Amino acid sequence: PGVGGMFGKFLSAISGKESGGNYNAKNRDSGAMGKYQIMPGNIRGTKKGWDYEALGRDISESQFMRSPQLQEAIARYKLQQYYKRWGPRGAAIAWYAGPGAVNRANLNKSQGAYPTINQYANAILKRMGL
Repeated sequence: PGVGGMFGKFLSAISGKESGGNYNAKNRDSGAMGKYQIMPGNIRGTKKGWDYEALGRDISESQFMRSPQLQEAIARYKLQQYYKRWGPRGAAIAWYAGPGAVNRANLNKSQGAYPTINQYANAILKRMGL
């Protein structure tokens, strides 16, 4: 089911920026997976990780990649936590660079071939119409 309002716009902005909405996307550099480009380390482990937090059970990377429903459930769970805590800009920063980056002083540091943290957050807000 769709999600409306500003959180719905936020989800759409993240998935659009990360993969163009492609559930089958896989980043060759980082291994990030799926529509929202979740890092494999966030769903690996026994009774820990975002999969366990969101679903109450562990799943494999292949289960994750084969299931848009699992991708949505895990991403929405974690993004909603970030969004409630920090709003859209802070949530975008946490998604891109980890929760510790939200209070980091220098958000303009190069991320190699990828946008800076500020560039990423600004792109998400722009996609949301903010």
